Amino acid sequence: MNETNHISRREALKWAATGVALAGAAYIEEGCRKSPGAKPDATLASTPSPPSEAPPTSAIQALTGWFDITKFGAKGDGETPAEGAINEALQAAYNAKGGVVWFPPGLYLIESKIIVEHTVTLFGAGWDGGGHPYAGSWIMTKTPGVNVEIRGRGTLVQGIGFSQSQPRPPHKNDADWKPLDHDFAILAAADDVFLKQIHLLPCTKGIKIMSAGRVILDHIFGQPLTTGIEIDNAKDVVKVNNVHFWGFWSGEHPIRKWMKENGTGLNSLRDDNPQFSNLFFLGYQRGIAFGASEHGITSKFKIVNADCDSCETGLEVGGGNATGDVTNFSCQGSPGEVGISVISPGVRLFLSHTRVTSYRGNALRAQGNNTRVFASSLWAENWNTAKTGAPAVEAVDGATVYLGRPLFFDRGNGAVNWQREGANGGRVLSGYDELICTV
Repeated sequence: MNETNHISRREALKWAATGVALAGAAYIEEGCRKSPGAKPDATLASTPSPPSEAPPTSAIQALTGWFDITKFGAKGDGETPAEGAINEALQAAYNAKGGVVWFPPGLYLIESKIIVEHTVTLFGAGWDGGGHPYAGSWIMTKTPGVNVEIRGRGTLVQGIGFSQSQPRPPHKNDADWKPLDHDFAILAAADDVFLKQIHLLPCTKGIKIMSAGRVILDHIFGQPLTTGIEIDNAKDVVKVNNVHFWGFWSGEHPIRKWMKENGTGLNSLRDDNPQFSNLFFLGYQRGIAFGASEHGITSKFKIVNADCDSCETGLEVGGGNATGDVTNFSCQGSPGEVGISVISPGVRLFLSHTRVTSYRGNALRAQGNNTRVFASSLWAENWNTAKTGAPAVEAVDGATVYLGRPLFFDRGNGAVNWQREGANGGRVLSGYDELICTV
């Protein structure tokens, strides 16, 4: 289907707003080539120039346990490699049995992997959303495979933006574009890691939690292009809160097209009892996805307060025998393929207070032998926009969907509300307020 011909006016306005927010400063690498004291060019005329001199750091230097990376030689100009200085500051903190490695405002280029071996805090001055290349603290790489890897238990990273160089966004709707093959900007491979106030702009991949437990992510913003957050082989509860993935970097049509065909906002593979809350994802192929890896599946996941906007599929549940609960969830396709999709056997999914709007196919589709979806307070609106006769709720291949009151169905574009007898023995049963027992 021609992507250009099927972008709604609502979606076009939404993405256009992102371009306005970053006009003249979308490509952070280009902006950083100017020295902090240089006069801004016309593209940055609307943004005040940064101060020519950095504020005094004597107060910070007086704090015991603070290690300023600029005192170890980091320049923060976006051109001078800073990994040597960062590693020296980390080593000094290790020798002191812990400390704060301080990233003053600047853009710190790394050309080799930064490995955090022991407990330490990486602390920055925050970020401004990418609208100005000098505001806040940023770690940048131009080299695929280079990232920050956390192996130290109890490590905290806060107030730092991460940027990976990308091809310049094209301006033609029919142009082909894809991001560079960067690894995840942050890999957390240790227990009890806390990532807070992190910005990912633009990053091919954002954050990966691997073989670690009790990891907490909070206030994660940005525009990851292929994968935002991925969790695999988590040993204990992982908590992800306050995530906002939006077109901070670019709303050009070729970037939107790439994300809609390839991107996933949140991807959970093997993960026990993860907790996700206050999530927003814009323009991905899959907003939230649960799958499987060689380590296993996700079980007992919980999603509370989430919205997936302009995603081909808002929520996808795979991985045989995955289990989870979803409350206060909404997704808008604009247009998308299926709102909520269960694609594996043996899944147990509970949905409560769910709204699904504007999809070419089903609002809710369950597939897989012995899969059961329990949905109450379901609002399905404007499904079957492709006019193929897809019902709002469909069950196939031995799946069963139980619909509990209240239910609201509106604008099926000629299709029925639900399909009672789906293909290969699927069932959709409505009006179940009482206890459901299976033997």
